[in-house]
Amino acid sequence: MTSWPVHVDLLDRAILDLLCSLRATWREHDADALTGTQHEALRLLTEAGLVERRVWLTARMEDQPDEVDLTVVVSGEGVTPRIWERVFRAVPQWLDAEGRTRARVTLAASRVQIRLSDQGELARHDYEHQSPSKPSAVVAFVRRMGFHAHRPPVSPTVRVESCQVRAAAPGHAAPNATIIAAAQARTGDVTVNNVIQIDPAAVVAQVLAALAQQAPAAAGPAASGVSSPGTPPKPAASPKPSPGVMPKPVRRAGESFEWVCSEQPSLVPPEGSPERYTRKQHDYIREHGGPSYPLEGDQRSTVPSWDTRSRYVREYLRLMEGRRRDSRRRGESRSAVGPDDLDDRRDDPTGD
Repeated sequence: MTSWPVHVDLLDRAILDLLCSLRATWREHDADALTGTQHEALRLLTEAGLVERRVWLTARMEDQPDEVDLTVVVSGEGVTPRIWERVFRAVPQWLDAEGRTRARVTLAASRVQIRLSDQGELARHDYEHQSPSKPSAVVAFVRRMGFHAHRPPVSPTVRVESCQVRAAAPGHAAPNATIIAAAQARTGDVTVNNVIQIDPAAVVAQVLAALAQQAPAAAGPAASGVSSPGTPPKPAASPKPSPGVMPKPVRRAGESFEWVCSEQPSLVPPEGSPERYTRKQHDYIREHGGPSYPLEGDQRSTVPSWDTRSRYVREYLRLMEGRRRDSRRRGESRSAVGPDDLDDRRDDPTGD
């Protein structure tokens, strides 16, 4: 492990130790071998998109003859609803005509592997090659601190490597205790060798809404939303994509835009200018890299062309401004971006 001065925060130390020790190839993950701080560091790295986990899962429902075995590779935030969506696609009979589970369901992980993602490799390179003039921002990005305090969530990525329905093995009845899985369930909920249990009325609403749109025949008669017993149905989710969901290229372009505005305020267009970002900012990023586009080993730039990156930045700004408008419509008392950012900062989202 890396040697650290005693004043370094323990979580920062764990994040950087894992970033520097993990490989880009799969290795078995022993949850019992990690401390609580290391578990938290691994969760944060996974949610930041710098670590991927390959998880072997089994989904079961009480009094149902079938089980679903699937292997998924996950990264980013909010992956659990995506996994359930894939399960319910495989066994639509687990849902009733109103889109609710017919009985209690469980999701158990039997094996986990971990590796650095491609973005994790870039972050490690950036950290290992930092200098006083170009410090690494990886810890700030992972922990959402400082300049990255209001960065958007990293979009969830769930890649299904295998999925099969088989006859349930005897003796696998779910325990009596019921644990409610929250809608914002995180990667760690399915990667430790624990069992997730969902109450009949607690299956994530966004999963069922997506199923109602993608496979209405499988889910039964169309429902206006997902409802709990004894409560009126909720309105259906709007088909318009959420402004907070950013493809990775757009997110990187937006982060680099925010970075260059902070690093070189003299390059920011003057107030009242029709330009929101400039070619000089683009050239500065190409020359100096930055957290989103670190220079490669031969100092070659990884920044896209001016036309491509301009398109990404425009999309980033459009999405961020849409999020602010939505927040105001909902009457939120606090915007995710400060009021100064609305006029001076320019951002644009596009991720995978």
